Amino acid sequence: MDANLNRAREGMRVCEEIARFILSDAALTRRCEKVRHTIGRISRLLPPPAFLKTRDVHRDAGRPSLRRIRSGHKLYQDLLTANARRVEESVRVLEEFSRLWSLQQARRWTRLRFEVYDIEQSICAHLSSLRHR
Repeated sequence: MDANLNRAREGMRVCEEIARFILSDAALTRRCEKVRHTIGRISRLLPPPAFLKTRDVHRDAGRPSLRRIRSGHKLYQDLLTANARRVEESVRVLEEFSRLWSLQQARRWTRLRFEVYDIEQSICAHLSSLRHR
């Protein structure tokens, strides 16, 4: 849960920065920020496992190695897509695990996931019109 909460917030921050600095779109920036803050708010409603106490970054099997880092993205749209997918996948995991203790929380994650789909589509449409490289 901890890794997916972090991944979702981090990916949403990248989407927010694209909306803010590349598109200069205040409305999309606010939508991204609202989703990022909602992730944090919903996460505080989760059962209180001691995430920080159980986090073991040194022995995490999913920890990236420097050898696995690929070349950078070529277009802003590629960067957006990669991060939106990261958020969508993480939120989906949070949604599924939340079903174990609260259908209400799972529904919140579902609504949030569909909001991210919509934000991704809106930002992509704006980026396509700009044709940034």
